Amino acid sequence: MDSKDRKPDVPEPRRRRRSLDEQVRILGTSPVGSGEFYARDGIFGSAEEVDEFLDFLYESRRADLG
Repeated sequence: MDSKDRKPDVPEPRRRRRSLDEQVRILGTSPVGSGEFYARDGIFGSAEEVDEFLDFLYESRRADLG
């Protein structure tokens, strides 16, 4: 291959990320609606259990980022 036939190392252009509204439209998803449907008494026995769950959730999400 001649040096004139080689293409310079040019990075691929970045694709624009779709906005959340575009993704929703494309996927055909619908809004969750009222959170009251998902709120249930007695899921957690105490405020400490809620805190433990939230700590776990935050840590697992941070781990996915790194």
